[in-house]
Amino acid sequence: MLKKIIFFCVSLAFGAGLFAQTQTDATISASKVKYWVGNGCHNVVVAVNFGDPDTCIAWGYRFNTDSVIVSDMMDSIMAYDSRLLFSHGNNLISDIKFVSAANDTFKLGTSAQSYWMYNLNGSLANWGIDLQNVVDGDLVKFGDAGVAIVDQTNWTYTWTTPITAVNVPAFDYISDAMICSPNIKYWIGNGTNEVIMAVNWANPDTCVAWGYRFSTDSVLVSDMMNDIANADYRFSFDSSMGSWGPVLNDIFFVKGPADTLKLAGMWWSYNINGAMAQLGFGSQYVKDGDFVKWGDESVAHVNDTDSWGYPSDVAWTAPVIPVYAPDAMIDASQITYWVGSGSNEVILAVNWANPDTCLAWGYRFSTSTVTVAKVISDIAAADNRFSYDSSMSGYGAYMNDIQFVASANDTFKLSGMYWMYNINGFGAMLGFDAQQVSDGDFIKFGDESAGTITDPVMYSYIWTTNVTPVTAPSQQGIVAADGSINFSVYPNPASSKINVVVENAEATQIILMDASGRTVKTIATEGAENHTIDISDLQAGIYFVNVRNENVSKVSKLIVK
Repeated sequence: MLKKIIFFCVSLAFGAGLFAQTQTDATISASKVKYWVGNGCHNVVVAVNFGDPDTCIAWGYRFNTDSVIVSDMMDSIMAYDSRLLFSHGNNLISDIKFVSAANDTFKLGTSAQSYWMYNLNGSLANWGIDLQNVVDGDLVKFGDAGVAIVDQTNWTYTWTTPITAVNVPAFDYISDAMICSPNIKYWIGNGTNEVIMAVNWANPDTCVAWGYRFSTDSVLVSDMMNDIANADYRFSFDSSMGSWGPVLNDIFFVKGPADTLKLAGMWWSYNINGAMAQLGFGSQYVKDGDFVKWGDESVAHVNDTDSWGYPSDVAWTAPVIPVYAPDAMIDASQITYWVGSGSNEVILAVNWANPDTCLAWGYRFSTSTVTVAKVISDIAAADNRFSYDSSMSGYGAYMNDIQFVASANDTFKLSGMYWMYNINGFGAMLGFDAQQVSDGDFIKFGDESAGTITDPVMYSYIWTTNVTPVTAPSQQGIVAADGSINFSVYPNPASSKINVVVENAEATQIILMDASGRTVKTIATEGAENHTIDISDLQAGIYFVNVRNENVSKVSKLIVK
C-alpha cells in the first residue's frame, strides 16, 4: 500500500474567445490504428482531414529504416489501398481523395483556399513532402486549409475533428505488427544472437512480446518457447503431435490473478518475419534478428492463400507490447526457515533497496486462509531479527518500514518513500490487514525505489533481485531447561581468538553461526573443557556460539570486532 496517497485536482476554465485560441490539433495513437502498410518495427501514423465533409481518417505505416520521406510513405500507402488517391509534384500536394465502402468520395473542399497543409506532431511541417523525413512515433496530419484554425503569426494550422482509424480494405494487404529489439523489456537466455517472440490473443485482442538470446547459429522455435516457459512462470503452452509434426494447441499468459490470456479461436497460426512459417514449431529454425509471431487465427487478416486455399500470409494488427520480467519468486522447497504449523503454506519475501537484497521466510497455518498481517506479525514474534511498523488509513493498514538485523553493523531498512507489495507477482488489492492469502501464495513486499512499475493504474511493481531464503535464527535451538550445559566465552567482544570454557564434559560440539543462522565454524569438543577458536577470518558483526550434545543445546551471543 502507498504510504502517501496523492490526489491531483485540475481545474480548467475557458472563455468563449480563449477557447478557439487554445485548441490543439487532433491526434490518434498507434494503438488505435486498424490498417497498417509496410513491414518493420518503426511506425508512423498518417491522418487526413477532408474539408467537405469535415472528416478525418488515419492509416499506419511501418518501416525498418531510421526515417522515411513523407512522399514515399504516401505512395506506399496508396499502392496498397486502392481507395486512396494521392497526387503530388514539385514537393507539393495536388490532391487527396478517399472512396469509402459506401462509394462516398472524400476530397478537397470547395473553399477559396484550395490547397492542403500538413502538420508534423501537431506543428506545421518544416519541409515539403519530398524533403520531409519522419521517424518512429511521428504523426503526419494533412488537412484542407479551408477548415483549419489558422494562426498566421506562427503559420500553424489546427484541425480539431476527431480522427477515425481507416478500416482494413477487403482483399488488400495489411502488415503484421512488430516491435523493435531496443523496446523489449525482458530477455531470456544468453548469447549475442537475438530473436523476438510475440503472441496475439483474440479475446482480448492483445499482443505481448519476449526477447530470446542464444549463442548458436540458429535455434528451434520449440526450444525457444520451452526456455521462455521455464524462465517466466506466467507463460505456458501445450502441444500435441499431428501428421505434420508438433501442433500448438494453446498459449497462456497470466496477466493478473483473474486475468489469463488464452485461445478464443480454433487454432494458432504463426509468422516468421511477417510471413507464414514454413514448418511446424518443432522443426522450424530461426536465426539472429528473426521475429516469431503467434496469433489466434480468429482475429487474423489473411493477405494471401496457397494453392489449396489455406492462409499463406496472415497478419495481426494489434500493437505489440513488451512484457516486463516477472517478479522474482522462490519455491517452497527452497525455504529453510518455517514459522507456524499446519498443512497450508505461504512464503513472505522482502526486498530492500539499499542494499538491493531480498530475503524470504516460510509460514504454515491450518485455516483455509490467513491475513497478510497475521503472517507478518507471527514471523516477527518468532524471529527477533525481523521487525516492522505500520499505520492505518482509510484504505486499511499500510507498511511504514520493515527491518532485518543481519549483523551488528548491517541492518536492512527502508531507503525509499514507501513500500509496495505483490501477491503471486501482482499488485495486492487490499491493505495487508484485510488481504487474505491461501495455500501456495507468495507475498512480496518491496521498497518502491528498487522496483519497476509495470501497471501504473494498478500500482503493480516487480523486483527482479533473486530471493534468498532466511536460515533459522540461532535462538531457535533447544535450550536445556535444567541448564545441563553451561559454558562461558571470553573475550567478548573479540577480534582474533576466543576461549570457550565448557563446564559440562557431555558437550560434543561447538558451532559458530552468523546472524542469519549460517554455520561458519564447527569444533568437536572430544571431552575437553577449554577450547581456543581462531576467529580472525570472520568479518565484524554479531555471531552466536552454540554448544550442544545429542539432546540439548545452549547459545550465547558473540560480537566480533
